[in-house]
Amino acid sequence: MSLTAITLNGLQIYTLAGVLYFIIYKVFTLLAGVFEKKYRIS
Repeated sequence: MSLTAITLNGLQIYTLAGVLYFIIYKVFTLLAGVFEKKYRIS
């Protein structure tokens, strides 16, 4: 029982980390696109 609980907890942590990294990656790509457009126009 405790082993499965630890495994589930680890999976939750890994999933949360993956989601956070994905969000950060999306934000950076959006910012890069915005800056690229800004500098291309000016």
